[in-house]
Amino acid sequence: LSGASALRTAAPQESAGPPREKRPESKETSLPVLLWHFNDSWVEKYEMEEHLWDPKPESIRLVLGILTTLDLDEYRTVIRDTWINQDGVCYWSPQPKPGCSVYVAFVHAARGLARNARGYVANRKNQTE
Repeated sequence: LSGASALRTAAPQESAGPPREKRPESKETSLPVLLWHFNDSWVEKYEMEEHLWDPKPESIRLVLGILTTLDLDEYRTVIRDTWINQDGVCYWSPQPKPGCSVYVAFVHAARGLARNARGYVANRKNQTE
């Protein structure tokens, strides 16, 4: 399995349609500023992987936490639709699952949410009810 760190160096792919805004370069952030760039990078990386479907040994168990914030739903969706969609990669569970060697969980802060984040959570809850 390949790490996400290589994504930062991937060149954005041009696609049909109007030209897209180029991603501003910044050493202060490791997240792509624009969702389309993040999506294009992950899809490209996912499609380039040569051994996606090779079986992984179940004796190897790797647990990965993906740090995220509450407002990054679209970025988590991209990760779910690409990297987590590989054989052998499963959502974390306290019990082993057949065919899984890599377990993944999105990690959110549970305490100390800033006031605006609490408001975001309340709005999301109201939208889903």
